[in-house]
Amino acid sequence: MSSDKTLYLHIGQDKTGSTAIQSFLSENHPLLIEKGYDVVGGKVPHHRQIKVAVVNADKEKLDSVADYIRNSRHTRFVMSFEGFYAMNEKDIETLLNTLRECRIIAVLYLRRRSDKFRSGFAQKLKLENTIHLKEIETVINAEIGSLKPHLKPNMKYLDIVRRWQEKLSAAQDTNVLKLRVYEKSSFAEGDLLADFARSIDLLGPGETFEAASFQRPAVRINPSLSPTAQYLCLFARLLELSENRARKLEELMAGCDQPGASQESLIPDGIAKVLDRKFRRGDRKLAKEFFGREELFTEPPKLKYKEPDAASFESLISKMVKKERMLDK
Repeated sequence: MSSDKTLYLHIGQDKTGSTAIQSFLSENHPLLIEKGYDVVGGKVPHHRQIKVAVVNADKEKLDSVADYIRNSRHTRFVMSFEGFYAMNEKDIETLLNTLRECRIIAVLYLRRRSDKFRSGFAQKLKLENTIHLKEIETVINAEIGSLKPHLKPNMKYLDIVRRWQEKLSAAQDTNVLKLRVYEKSSFAEGDLLADFARSIDLLGPGETFEAASFQRPAVRINPSLSPTAQYLCLFARLLELSENRARKLEELMAGCDQPGASQESLIPDGIAKVLDRKFRRGDRKLAKEFFGREELFTEPPKLKYKEPDAASFESLISKMVKKERMLDK
């Protein structure tokens, strides 16, 4: 085992700015190289493929990852995929075995579950997949009160952290898990990208993100839709638009959307609060172990329930009508 190689493994979660982090890695690739870092596989990270290779036991692909690290002239590497965190024990072992020539520093961002659930629900309404029609029909039929939060295993943060800690330690006793909270007050410099850069040791003591000359992603990443636009998406989904028209309609809605949409949700407060209550005991254990405080999440929920109103419907539809020819391009 080569002890002089370190790999910073950003393992998630989803809905914690992962796209912004990956865009940051891509846009700053020349500066990363200059600082002695290498993004595994090259400039643009497509590390979801590595998880797929792990799950499918694709030895050829995994061997190519190991060879890339072995043959690189660099000693510090970065990998980033928001879905790594949810892997089971066997798959974590396979991934860590692939990366065995490196000391691993894993970075995991945790987000308040109610905000994660609400943000994820809104993301599903961007006409990108078809597996959530039942939820959509529930909302359309004004029965949103019966919609249940997903109490999935990937919301059991304590279990996830313990699983990764155990496997990291078993693979190499110098491996580390860095736990971060996805809140502005918890970020270094109050900024996600600065926090990530510091988490992977890109910033020296006292060095700020701006002083290091890093570039921020040039475009707005994954804009959220207002409740009005979300509701229109629900109806559009039931109309079974062609894939091309559905995509353009989502683009049109996002382009016409109103300010502050990222703070609003169709999911009522009572439903979202279930998630924050259910896991509070486990979160307190993580708070004490990693941060020396009583509560893991120190800020109140950011996403608030808001019903679409007539004025916002009229405003959004009016803007869309002016650009309706987009749909036929």
